[in-house]
Amino acid sequence: MPQSSYVWMDAYESTAAAGHTAEGELPGRARSIYTEANTAFSLYTTPEEYARFLIEMMSPRGNNGSHLVATPLRESMYERITPVPNRVPVRRGPAEPAGEVYFGLGWRIDALPSGDRYLHSGSNRIGFRCFI
Repeated sequence: MPQSSYVWMDAYESTAAAGHTAEGELPGRARSIYTEANTAFSLYTTPEEYARFLIEMMSPRGNNGSHLVATPLRESMYERITPVPNRVPVRRGPAEPAGEVYFGLGWRIDALPSGDRYLHSGSNRIGFRCFI
């Protein structure tokens, strides 16, 4: 991911997108410029590179070449680490799902009877939203 960084780079000044409100307006807040890395919230990336990362996370492992994320790290990212007892799994149909919620390394994990569901969401209050 050569164009991605956890800290702001001067080159982003001319390429970074601007967030918008639901009405299509630019928000009144300034963009956050992170000069210290924080893996929880400071990733600057392109849609293409983030899509490649997500495809990598969803792809089965094989012996067919290099990967963006090493297998041991990838496997640890899918582990349930911290239970979140005050949350319920995300509803994806008419019925409320039964299950528990955990946080892992970079993911929210809905532990359902049908299997774990991995999610990530983000909102930076300047017009960007993400839900994967």
